[in-house]
Amino acid sequence: MNIFQRLLISTSSLKKMSALRFEHPNKTIGYVSLLTFLSLLPAMFFMIFTILSGYHISIHQLSDKNTDFYIQDFKLYDESATNNPLTLSTKYTNFIFDPLKTSQDIAKNPPSHAVGFLHDGLFITTNGRLQTYSYELLSWEDLNKKQMLSKLTDFKSFLIIFIPFSITVLYVLTAGLKFIQITCFALIGKIITYFLKKNLSYKHLWVLSAYSTTPMTLIFMVLSIFPSLSYQYTSLYWIGTILVYTLTIHLIPSRKKTNKKTPLQL
Repeated sequence: MNIFQRLLISTSSLKKMSALRFEHPNKTIGYVSLLTFLSLLPAMFFMIFTILSGYHISIHQLSDKNTDFYIQDFKLYDESATNNPLTLSTKYTNFIFDPLKTSQDIAKNPPSHAVGFLHDGLFITTNGRLQTYSYELLSWEDLNKKQMLSKLTDFKSFLIIFIPFSITVLYVLTAGLKFIQITCFALIGKIITYFLKKNLSYKHLWVLSAYSTTPMTLIFMVLSIFPSLSYQYTSLYWIGTILVYTLTIHLIPSRKKTNKKTPLQL
């Protein structure tokens, strides 16, 4: 059975999905890796679009900025008297220039799709997922406005490397979170099997929990096109997955207890 047949089974038949518990965990790991990649397709598209559009907006807005700004000791400063942040909202991407705000500040309430310059580094958000790159990582130690704009102009040739790198980071972090979730569901499965009186090993529970995440993962993949919806109903992912998981375990036949016959005494 190939990986796409298993994907179809895990979205169409709980009875058939329960039979997948006997497969080797290595095959399940490969399945989860593919499922994670599919779920990130909208986010990857938005990330590429956000980086490219954000780059061009950054060049244009910083070139037209009247006040001088500079980086000193890997920190961004603005010489304007007010230090008001520069914010530009377009139809799909937001641009933020705020030397007073740090990466920790933006992490508390990240915008849906944005790029920006903060006091301690650059940031990119896609569907509310935040990635930050410190000026120290970029080796931007001491730069004036002219040098900084020159660095950004030269950065255009680096986009062909930066975009795949950002997508890889997004995939690795999401896949890691996915495997942690599956492990949590498998532990919850121990409690479910206790109440349903099913005798399943942890290996079987882990495999079943991986396939039980499929329906909600695909639903949230569609919802990720609308970031406000996907983050508003995140709790439904856990509720829906646990419901599918419980029903799948319930369909597994219980082991019949065999009564040992006592020999007849003469």
